[in-house]
Amino acid sequence: MPDESNRGRRPTFSQRYGYTEFDTVVQLEALNDRTRTDLWNYFVYTKYLDRPYTDKDGLLIWCNHLGLPRHGYQFNDLANRLSTILMQGQWYEVFDLIEFFASNTPDFRRNDLAELVNSILELNRVGYRLTNTSIAPITNATELTAVNTAIESALTNAAGHIKKAVALFAVRDNPNYSKAVQEAMSGAEAAAYELSYGQAQTLADSLDFVANRLPNKMHPALIEGWKLLSGFTSDSGGIRHAAKGDTVEPDQALTLYFIVTCSAFVNLVTSMVAKRPNRSLSESS
Repeated sequence: MPDESNRGRRPTFSQRYGYTEFDTVVQLEALNDRTRTDLWNYFVYTKYLDRPYTDKDGLLIWCNHLGLPRHGYQFNDLANRLSTILMQGQWYEVFDLIEFFASNTPDFRRNDLAELVNSILELNRVGYRLTNTSIAPITNATELTAVNTAIESALTNAAGHIKKAVALFAVRDNPNYSKAVQEAMSGAEAAAYELSYGQAQTLADSLDFVANRLPNKMHPALIEGWKLLSGFTSDSGGIRHAAKGDTVEPDQALTLYFIVTCSAFVNLVTSMVAKRPNRSLSESS
């Protein structure tokens, strides 16, 4: 079972000091060994696999999910086959099995099953969640590509902030979501600063510069939207001032949204920087 204190286990010594990397930002179309182990331990702990409540339950899995002949049913064989799926099977085979468990769990227990499975998926940064009897994605490959592209951006300051945001988000057992959002927005600010030839000090000022001075301007609605998003993380009720005690802490979903959105902004600005006139602010006045 995953640890509950401090959102799970602390980062290891080797992770804290950079000898080993943290996990990827989100697991998509994949499940690592730690996730599989947590799922296996959960199902064993709740006796789904330790011993089916009745032979009828075991036969249901054996015949209806595994598609095996009824006369060959043996509990030990069933447990071994399910262990193989969870620990060695394709990621989608694991989800097939979880959906089967959910579909055949009584209504009064299904919410508990979903809550515990989702806690494991969230802890391990898996980009899927169990809702009722179905597992659905909460992100996609396009979003993750945007993040990876931003990390490789030619705008090194912006890329550095996005990389830090991803590292903070990806700490499996002790994430700092508020700091991750701050770093993501700092990446957007650094990109906008570069776009303004280093003259504008705030994101809002940089966006005004883009609106007034550059030939390849952003749409006014997009500029206003980014100003509002920046304000959301900057004012007294926003994420950056969570330490004041009067704010709502970002959760995993909101933090991922900010990382993906700010990464997309960095990628957009990187493209604009490559096309802008090679001149200073004073020359464009």
